[in-house]
Parts: sequence; structure tokens; C-alpha cells
Amino acid sequence: MILKSGNSKIIVGYDLGKKNSQISYYSAETSKVETASSVAGTQIYNIPTVLCKKYGMNQWLYGKEALRASEQDEGILVDDL
Repeated sequence: MILKSGNSKIIVGYDLGKKNSQISYYSAETSKVETASSVAGTQIYNIPTVLCKKYGMNQWLYGKEALRASEQDEGILVDDL
């Protein structure tokens, strides 16, 4: 996916795995590839590849938040994506 912001371009890549996924991006402005951390300020790059649909709401959660909601029986877990 290529995004434009003013005159700069950002290329975003998704690595979707069966258990975990990662999101990386390249900025032509900085000329380097970076991987997005799932927790701001940390180096936790793996995002669990799961979704959770909350009961009685039109709300979907992903990653660790989806796992937590499923464990607390707040919704239906969707895995093996």
C-alpha cells in the first residue's frame, strides 16, 4: 500500500502469519524501513492474528485486546485467519 502525505510517500507492508502479524513501513523522507510496535514506546512487534466480535455490539477487536476479551467471555474469537 502506498500512501501520500504532501510530497512524501510512505509504503506500508503487512506480514500476515497464522499466529502473529507485523506491520512495517518505508518513508522516502527518512529512507528507512521501520516496523510498527503494537505497544507505543516498546519493541513488541508481533500482533496476534485474531479478531474478536463483542457480544451485543458492532465492535471488533484485534490482537492482544481480542484475546483478552475472548478470555473474559466478552465476545466471539475469530482465529486461523
